[in-house]
Amino acid sequence: MKYKSNILQTPIGKISVYASEEGVREIRFHNHKKEVLTSLHQEALAQLEEYFRGRRQVFELPLSIKGTDFQVRVWDCLRGLGFGETTNYGSIAHSVGSPRASRAVGNAVGRNPLPIVIPCHRVLHAGGGIGGFSGGLSKKRWLLNHETFRSPISRPGAISLVSVGI
Repeated sequence: MKYKSNILQTPIGKISVYASEEGVREIRFHNHKKEVLTSLHQEALAQLEEYFRGRRQVFELPLSIKGTDFQVRVWDCLRGLGFGETTNYGSIAHSVGSPRASRAVGNAVGRNPLPIVIPCHRVLHAGGGIGGFSGGLSKKRWLLNHETFRSPISRPGAISLVSVGI
């Protein structure tokens, strides 16, 4: 069951509401105390900020991800994609040794717990369509544009804005 959340600013602070199609699962009050960030939190935030400012193309963070063996193989494959480079589900399926598992690859990509750091936004449909993205298509388009304009277009595997309908 997939739950979604929204944050509501109220007179008593921020409240998150988690719900699915079946119903509301949880309501959380946000703690007003600022949490102390670990050095890993700080490093992740710094690297993400560098990425968004166009100063970072590769993330160098220790990851602690949980998934099936297949999902982890797919996510590792995604981490091997270069900045501005794109691929498709079938190519990933071949790369992880399961050439008939394009659909399973799509499911693994959709369950990526670390978008941007594990660059699932670089996966397109084989026919050139943009595909989906956990953050929504407008964010995927932004990320692809961000990387395209900061990488050499002539590089093999670099995305073409025309081919994905951006």
